Amino acid sequence: MHITLINPPQFSTPHQVTDGVVPPLGLLYLSSVLKKNKFKVQIIDCLGEKPEHYYKYFGSTYRGLKPKEIIKKIP
Repeated sequence: MHITLINPPQFSTPHQVTDGVVPPLGLLYLSSVLKKNKFKVQIIDCLGEKPEHYYKYFGSTYRGLKPKEIIKKIP
């Protein structure tokens, strides 16, 4: 069985001074347990893959991969 874990894009506001990019440790812990139990695991880190990319979606600003880019990465 194949499992895809997704760290979603980061919600951003115009007044944010710092936008931290940190590894999705929770997903990494889950991934290691799943792999030990013979699952195929893929992690999509939306923020980590495109930290410099900001976009509008339904009136809000997000940082990271766009929804269409995320969907393309899911097998």
